[in-house]
Amino acid sequence: MYINQPLTAGARYEFSEPIDYIYILTAATADLTMEWYRQGRKVDEVQNVGAGYAEFFREPIDRIVIVSTGGQTVKFATRLGAEIRNDTPPNGNVTITGTPSVNIANVTSNYDYGKVRSSSGQNFIGGEALTAPATAPNVQLWNPAASGKTLYVERALLMSSGSMYASLSLHNAALTTLAQQGKNKLLAGANAVAQIRTQDAANPGTVIAGKIAILNNGNVLLDWSKNPIAVPQGYGLHVTGLAAIAGGASFEWFEE
Repeated sequence: MYINQPLTAGARYEFSEPIDYIYILTAATADLTMEWYRQGRKVDEVQNVGAGYAEFFREPIDRIVIVSTGGQTVKFATRLGAEIRNDTPPNGNVTITGTPSVNIANVTSNYDYGKVRSSSGQNFIGGEALTAPATAPNVQLWNPAASGKTLYVERALLMSSGSMYASLSLHNAALTTLAQQGKNKLLAGANAVAQIRTQDAANPGTVIAGKIAILNNGNVLLDWSKNPIAVPQGYGLHVTGLAAIAGGASFEWFEE
């Protein structure tokens, strides 16, 4: 039960409903007297209470009487058992212990995780291309074995100067050439632990997605932002062109 009640000075206000907990959300002054009743009999009262006052009843009561010394509006919430009724949302952290059943409805969240990660220096970008491969272009996002981080890859952009197929592969060794450290999306932020590496060779890894068609001078965007690919320490995710055609890839990821 949630009550938002204007009180006239000295008047008695009664509320009847079985409860075992009450919490006063707002009251202008701490001059409330509250009486508790059970089955028609007064069992207790408290005096000079105000906002923030709470009471738990081992045995439920079924009627509340409130008297205010001065005129004011009081808001309070009550519960019975595991049910809490409160039209004013909590401010701060809420901790639920035990094994309750919790139903949350009509929740709207505007929390932008990508923006928060970029602002805190956790989002990264990096890429490279091989312009004249003799065998095949490979571009890898590599997570060093002692990085202390997991990479969560949200996007990969595959590029080619001609029409060819490409594959996406996993490999537990770094490709031969370090092209760059991953760059922070927070400009001037620290570099990533992850590296962009390249190799001109047949695919050295294990294919996890193959035969991705790239048109002449085109590109393909692979988007996993809703379910990122997790790359643990000592592993890399790389793109391999399946022909000796100039090509490359860029990646977007965050590190935790």
